[in-house]
Amino acid sequence: MKILLLTENYATTNFATGKIVKKLIDFDKNINYVVVCKGNDNRHFELNNSEVYQMPSYYTFGYKNLSTFLYKGYTKIAKHFYPYTLIDRKRFFKLACKIINKEKRFDAIISVSGWFSTHESATRIGKKFRIPVYLVYTDPFVGNLSLTHFKEKRLIKIEKPWLTNSKSIFMPQNYIDKYMNIYENNITSKIIDFELPCITEKINSQNTENFLIYTGGISNRIKDYAAFDSFLYAVDTHVECFGEKPKKASLKNVMFHERVPQKKLKQYIEKAKAILVFDNYFGIQIPSKAIEAVSTNKKIVFIYYQNNTACYEFYKKYDDILFVNFEFINNTETIKNIKSYLEKDIYINRRIYTNESQIIKVINKLKS
Repeated sequence: MKILLLTENYATTNFATGKIVKKLIDFDKNINYVVVCKGNDNRHFELNNSEVYQMPSYYTFGYKNLSTFLYKGYTKIAKHFYPYTLIDRKRFFKLACKIINKEKRFDAIISVSGWFSTHESATRIGKKFRIPVYLVYTDPFVGNLSLTHFKEKRLIKIEKPWLTNSKSIFMPQNYIDKYMNIYENNITSKIIDFELPCITEKINSQNTENFLIYTGGISNRIKDYAAFDSFLYAVDTHVECFGEKPKKASLKNVMFHERVPQKKLKQYIEKAKAILVFDNYFGIQIPSKAIEAVSTNKKIVFIYYQNNTACYEFYKKYDDILFVNFEFINNTETIKNIKSYLEKDIYINRRIYTNESQIIKVINKLKS
């Protein structure tokens, strides 16, 4: 069996989509994968038992040339008129068509995406060459927090052809509930529950140090920087943050780091007292970092704003996670609870979705 797999991130990043693609490719060595993705440059190579066609990602990876400047300028303007998460759909379509014309026969096309350029490209290609298409969602398109400035009706109009022209659609249950209410049976009957697998190995750290760790962008997660900084001071700890530093915020108790290799990041996670997780302000999305944190078996300090979000409901399954309402973050009782939580020994052995239990759903559909 030969599969054409389209994904935004695979070869050069540690994003959730790339990790899921790797788990998918490693699961069955009898399936041959040809991967189309973005990376630091334009090249053709082999990686993890797959053949990879990579095109430059000017925006995400900071590709430094005139193309970067023009690309960033274009996206800043275009995103006000059309979802920027589809900005590379034509590039994916063109490269994938070239590969199919060269290599001829493919049994199926899989798109694993949170940016959706690959979903649109995959379904167009599938229709053009009459190849079955399977879509794996790591984020929702309708209900996506980064697309709230577009009317839902318009997003549905854009997305509906992808769903109509696909054979199977995989997405987490919290997205399915939304999609069941907006699409017809001919689409919803193809949707399969696919919880994002454990995408970080368990970390059993013994000798921890007095700091919290946070990975990802923090600027759009904190409503009040001064209150958060004051909270860290009161708890007598600091945060090691692996993400972009906010431009207009002063956080004395947060240490920012540039992007580091995964091995070094794991060492920081092992030493940390707990992992810090911020919830989204609203919506059906669960941050991939929240799922990664659960899978490490580390203590988690979960800061939330609303108690009806998908992430809040997801974390309620576990009694070893500390919930902190940001509204009361500097409350005396909150400070006391956090200090106690960080200092006491807790046996953590969370039951989570395994890689195999979710990946096998996709493999079974491919072979059916």
